[in-house]
Amino acid sequence: MASGAAAERCIIFAEDDELFRRAARAVLEQSGLVGQVVACRDGVEFMAAMGERLTGSGGVALAILDIMMPHLDGISAARALRGLEQGLGRTARVPILFLTAVPPNDTLSAAVQYCAPARYLQKGSDTLPGGLVEAVRGLLEGERA
Repeated sequence: MASGAAAERCIIFAEDDELFRRAARAVLEQSGLVGQVVACRDGVEFMAAMGERLTGSGGVALAILDIMMPHLDGISAARALRGLEQGLGRTARVPILFLTAVPPNDTLSAAVQYCAPARYLQKGSDTLPGGLVEAVRGLLEGERA
């Protein structure tokens, strides 16, 4: 259970695999790092949720994006997020954690650079709970890796 400043933090999370999405959401909610986790099935739902939060009264502490999703993949959603932020005149960028099931490549490295503050986490047996919680903690505390 989140308390203090963490209780006001919101993460918007896009993952098309329902089982992973549910498990990751539970891990994030139980971590105490954030108060709210908005789970989306794809990049289109993610952008709708981001638009609602960023144009409304709520902020977003972190975005988590699966790289490979239907309708709008994670890299395209991240680029759209950066465009939305620019269009709204926001100078502070929402940190992004990319999740990938494939080994990192030049496309992912370029996306991480373009979308900074950002990093990636490769999905695997150590992703949940430890790897995800540590990556989220790092981004929330301002680390970039």
